[in-house]
Amino acid sequence: MIFLFLSSLAKADSFFIDVSEEIDLQLGGTWAIPMHDGNRWWMGMGQASDFWLAPMFEGTWFVDMVQTQNLSQQGNLRDHSFRKCSDGSYLHVSGGDIGSANQIFRYDFYFEQISRGQFPQGSPPHATNDVPAICGDSFDGFGIAEAQGLEDFFVEVDDDSNFGEQIKLPDSPRMTGAGLTEVNEQLIVAGMDPGPAITISVYDTDFELVERTEIPPISENIIHHWSSRIEKIGNYYLIATMGRDPAAGFELDTGDLYLVVVDERFETQEWLQLSSNDPEISGGMRPWFDYYEDQLVVGYDKRNSLYIFTATLNLEHFFDLEEPEEPSSEPTGEPISEPESKEEQDGCRSNQALFFPILIALFSYRRSKN
Repeated sequence: MIFLFLSSLAKADSFFIDVSEEIDLQLGGTWAIPMHDGNRWWMGMGQASDFWLAPMFEGTWFVDMVQTQNLSQQGNLRDHSFRKCSDGSYLHVSGGDIGSANQIFRYDFYFEQISRGQFPQGSPPHATNDVPAICGDSFDGFGIAEAQGLEDFFVEVDDDSNFGEQIKLPDSPRMTGAGLTEVNEQLIVAGMDPGPAITISVYDTDFELVERTEIPPISENIIHHWSSRIEKIGNYYLIATMGRDPAAGFELDTGDLYLVVVDERFETQEWLQLSSNDPEISGGMRPWFDYYEDQLVVGYDKRNSLYIFTATLNLEHFFDLEEPEEPSSEPTGEPISEPESKEEQDGCRSNQALFFPILIALFSYRRSKN
C-alpha cells in the first residue's frame, strides 16, 4: 500500500503520478542501483562479492542477466557506490571486510575499467562500509566516517583512481549511508545525525559549512536512515531514504522505503511511503533511484533480493510550470491512503538540464495521445 502525505506548504497535487506496487526483480543480491545512461536502463547490483551490471527493459522491468557484466572482478567486495560522472564516465567506490581498504574504480561510457586504486586505512581508522561517492564538476570523490562516528571526511579522487587529501567536513551527518549531490558548486550531504530527522549539510568548494538544517520525519514515531540518494530535479530536491518505527521490531538498520520532496530551502513539500514491509519477515535497506525524462525507478534490497518501484514524475510540479496555488492555511496532518480498488492496485524522465520548451512539448505530446 502506498501512503502519501502533503504538507501545508506543498502543492495541492502530488509530485508523483502512477506509482507502482513493489516489483520483485526475481534476482538475488544487494545494492539495487537502477541507472539510465541516456540510452537505456541498467540495474547495478552486488552479487558474488563483486559489482555487476545488466540491462533492464523499461515497461516490463525485466533484467537480462544473460548480458550481465562483472565490472569490479575482485571477489571480495560487499558494499558499492556506483555514480555516473558529468562527462559520461563512472566512478565506483567499494568496501570489503571491516577494517580493510576501500577499492576505487573508474569506468568509461561502455563500462570498461580504465583505472583502479585503493584507499587504505589510516589513523584514526575509518568505516569501510557504505561509502557514498559523487562524480561532479566541482566535487569528485567519496565520503568516509571515522570508525567511532566522531568525524567525517571527504576524499578527492583523480582520473587515475588515486586518492588525494582527506578533508574534514565540519558538522556533517554521518557519512556511512549518506547521500551526496552537487548543485551550483556546492556539496550537499543528506544523512542521519543521529535522527530521527534527515540532516542536510551544505559545503562550498573549500569545504566550509554554508548551511545546516533538518528535514522532519514523516511522522514522530519514524526514524529515518539510509538517506543515500539526493538529487535536484527542477526547483526541488528528491531524497530516497529508509525509515522505521523502533518499536516495530525491524532487524538492524532495515525498514521501509520513503521518498521526500523538499524545496530549495529544504522545506518539506511531500512525503511518499513506498513499501509496507512486515518487520517479522524483513525490512529493506540501501535505497537508490534514477530518472530519465519523467520516468522514475527506485531500487532497494531485502532478504538478499532486489526490488524496485516505478513512478511518473509530475515535471510540471518539479519545474513549476503550472500556476502556483495558495498554500493551505491548515496542515493535513494525516497520511492519505490511496484507494485500494483492483483497478487502481493494478494501475500500475534524469536530466536537470531539460529546457522548458522541451518539457512543454513533452506535455503537449502526452496530452495529444490522450
